[in-house]
Amino acid sequence: MNKLVEAMARAIRAQKDNARSVEDQAEAAINAVEGTGWKLVPVEPTEEMTEASRIQLILQNPDGGPIAIYGIAKWNAMLAASPNPLDE
Repeated sequence: MNKLVEAMARAIRAQKDNARSVEDQAEAAINAVEGTGWKLVPVEPTEEMTEASRIQLILQNPDGGPIAIYGIAKWNAMLAASPNPLDE
């Protein structure tokens, strides 16, 4: 079993042992995902994620010269701007 699945299973078991609701178990599993270095993000980027990516490109290329794609910096900006699935 991979680490992500193991973390989610532990979180669900811990909630289940405390007689928590299914919703509490699901929330614990989502939190466990982010604790393993993964992040749940929407399949399609949100407006905020797209804007963060655009801003990152401008920050990397402020003189307006030839555009270079800074994949990791843009990806990190989009992840930082992604919504928390628990806030939906």
